[in-house]
Amino acid sequence: MGPNREDPSYIKAVVEEKGQSDPKEVAIRGKIRNAVMAEDWARAAFSEIGEMQIRYLRKMIANSDKPEFIHDSAQQALKEISRKLRSTIVEGENELAQVPKGSPMLIITNHFGAYKLTSVSPRGDLGVDIPNYEAMYPYFMYFAALYPVAEAVEDNLYYASVDYPLIFGEIHTKAGYIYVPPPSLKTSEGRTGLLIKQTKDAIDNRHNVAIVNFPEGGTSGKYSGLGPYDLSPFKKGGYVIAANLGIYAVPVAQYFDKSEGFQLKVLKPFIPPQTDRKGYEQMAEGNRKEMQTWLDERVKITES
Repeated sequence: MGPNREDPSYIKAVVEEKGQSDPKEVAIRGKIRNAVMAEDWARAAFSEIGEMQIRYLRKMIANSDKPEFIHDSAQQALKEISRKLRSTIVEGENELAQVPKGSPMLIITNHFGAYKLTSVSPRGDLGVDIPNYEAMYPYFMYFAALYPVAEAVEDNLYYASVDYPLIFGEIHTKAGYIYVPPPSLKTSEGRTGLLIKQTKDAIDNRHNVAIVNFPEGGTSGKYSGLGPYDLSPFKKGGYVIAANLGIYAVPVAQYFDKSEGFQLKVLKPFIPPQTDRKGYEQMAEGNRKEMQTWLDERVKITES
């Protein structure tokens, strides 16, 4: 049994977790803008995506009692946004051949925060007034760039994210997404236990699920004060989930080329064996190093 998401203390914690005025948040948002908005096509694409997200969220709010409508609308939004981002697998697509079509998988990826450039106003843009919730980052841009990976395996695309308050949390769940309670709140199952349960329920419900997991636990470079391609240490939770459920972990590095758009490298998929803490940490660190090496190479090639 998860937390009471309608409890005022829970809502307050979620709103505070989603804040956008923290100095570190402001700083990394500026660095991401510099990495992304260099060319006209990108500026136009992000403007169009911002408007698209508002339209989709308005439709979802108006149809909040229709889970299938919300789910299908979310999948369509992800597909359209991925196309506008020019998201492409540039290396490692052959690695996906070992993942059976339509099978569940966990996509392990770096937390590139391009979504931070498409903030909306719940009150002004969507007509939803939640105290102290002045701005939000819509769901879709968090992970739409990974759509080509899910598409190649014939999966739907979902993700795990810190929860949203009230109606936005309700829509988040009906779209098939996994919610993570704020770290300040404890649950009876523990955070990993709750995530395993939600992931199992998602697989039992649809099976062809690709769930994006961000093992850094926050935007790349935000807490270190570095740049958006400087990865933070990977947490082990995603590997524990995949091991417990016997599903593939598919590591994918994502990079935004200013001229070409999102570029993805698929690393070798594997079903993590159940092991101890050290074993999971070694898996996580191995994937982090591989991704960091590739991202460093991309930066060197495209910025030279």
